[in-house]
Amino acid sequence: AHTVILAMNGKPRTVAVQLSPETLAVEGGLDLLVKEMDKLFLKDNTQQLFCAIDAFEKFKRSKSMSMDDYIAEFTRLYKSVVECREGKDSYEDGILAYKMLMQAELSIEDQRIVKAIAKPLTVEVMTETLKRTYGDGLNTSGLVKSSLPYKSASPEVKVKEEPVF
Repeated sequence: AHTVILAMNGKPRTVAVQLSPETLAVEGGLDLLVKEMDKLFLKDNTQQLFCAIDAFEKFKRSKSMSMDDYIAEFTRLYKSVVECREGKDSYEDGILAYKMLMQAELSIEDQRIVKAIAKPLTVEVMTETLKRTYGDGLNTSGLVKSSLPYKSASPEVKVKEEPVF
C-alpha cells in the first residue's frame, strides 16, 4: 500500500497519507486504501447505470460507420449497461435484436431485407445477418471497402463491332 501511495499525486495522495501507516501495513491494507479512494472518486452505481443506459439508448450508426464497427460499438455499450446491473440483462433478447436493427439506421428497404432473413429474432441471428448482409466495411453510401481482392470470374470480354446493313 505504501508503494501505491508514493506513486499517487494530488488529491488522492492527500487522502491516502491521512490514513495511518499501521492500518495500511496490515494484510488488507491495500483493500482499505482502495475503499477510501472509492469513497472519493467512484460514481454512485445508479448514476453509472443512468449514464450507461443513456449512451446505449442514444447510440445510432453514423453514415460513415461500417456495419462491423457499429455492431462492435453496440455490443460494447450494451455490455457496459449489463455490467452496471451486475450481470443482469436489461432487455429481452428479441427486443435487443430489434434495437440493433433500428439503431443501425438502415433504409426501409434494407430493414425489410434484414427482417425477412433474421429468423428467429435473437441478437445472435441479427448480428450474423447484419454482418453477412452489410459487413466487411460496407457503409451507408453503398461503397464497399472490402478486404477481399476482387477478381473477375472470367477474363475481360471484347465485343467485335461489325457494320450494320
